[in-house]
Amino acid sequence: MGRSIGPLDIITGVAGASVAGWVVACAKGHALTATAVLGSLLGLAYIRAPSRTFPTGEAVTESVDLTGKVALVTGATSGIGVETARVLALRGAHVYLAARNPTKLDATQKQLLAELPSTCKIDIVTCDLGDLQSVKHCAKTVLASQDTIDIVINNAGIMALPTRTDTKQGLESQVGVCHVGHFYLTKLLLPAIQKAQGRIVCLSSSGHANHDIKKCLSSPKLETDPYDGWVAYGNAKASNLLNAKALSTKIDNVTAYSVQPGGIFTGLQGNVDWYTRLQFSVVAPFFFKSVPQGAATTLLCATSNDPEKVVNGEYHDNCQADKTALEKVMEAAGKDVPDQLWEATEKLLKDLGFD
Repeated sequence: MGRSIGPLDIITGVAGASVAGWVVACAKGHALTATAVLGSLLGLAYIRAPSRTFPTGEAVTESVDLTGKVALVTGATSGIGVETARVLALRGAHVYLAARNPTKLDATQKQLLAELPSTCKIDIVTCDLGDLQSVKHCAKTVLASQDTIDIVINNAGIMALPTRTDTKQGLESQVGVCHVGHFYLTKLLLPAIQKAQGRIVCLSSSGHANHDIKKCLSSPKLETDPYDGWVAYGNAKASNLLNAKALSTKIDNVTAYSVQPGGIFTGLQGNVDWYTRLQFSVVAPFFFKSVPQGAATTLLCATSNDPEKVVNGEYHDNCQADKTALEKVMEAAGKDVPDQLWEATEKLLKDLGFD
């Protein structure tokens, strides 16, 4: 029997709904609505903040031993990416930090090795997800020294760019980096992941709800016109969710999960407009998670064998599966949308010369 629902649960639920309403209002550019919702959030925060508790990545992996396992984490030089990599290494995995900036990679590697036990093993590999040639080189580098990969964390991302930018191959950057770049990297690593019967974790977001995947799929380059930074972000994050589902049904000897890390104030918000960034900074101390807390759901999906908490192909939030998220995307875009996105991405890569 589940525990009874108390006043704190009701407050938390209302706060969660308010956060969702605030995010959508920001995404749609409704400044006055967003400000009004923000006021209600701050009122709730007065009651809720002192009792806020979320598990950390270390807590959910306390009994995990990853000795002999190999893991790769993208976007591993900041935020929850570096925390995810740190905990995986702490639990015994040989971790590859993948990111686009070699200088930051080198500094992050040195910092982690200085903090962690001397037995921890961390390597670095350059991977610019906005350049498919760089992605190909990353995979080739890792596979040259590893014939099995147990865990791949598709963590890197960019968020709600106010004006459109393009990847090296001319794709809209958010879908290009968050989805296409990770799709290609995962595809190249799949034989090694399958050999290990490994896991793939795709970082999504509650922002996936602001998608227009049907329109996205109508474009050969998976873009929507005219450009809207929040819709592009929604498309990218919905694509992460759908790709995890497709991987779980199409690929043998692999499990895949999408995760919503929760509200976390990191460098990801650095590219949004000033007004939204200001609101993030005000809300963060009251309702956002810390970085160690934000890494928990990712690490749970990467390591747990508890079928009550992690479900192959599903979306996960606050360390548990939430099957309604995928259902809602499929209701809006069609039950075959995971397969459609998979096929469209395969065709796009082929057209770009990266099949």
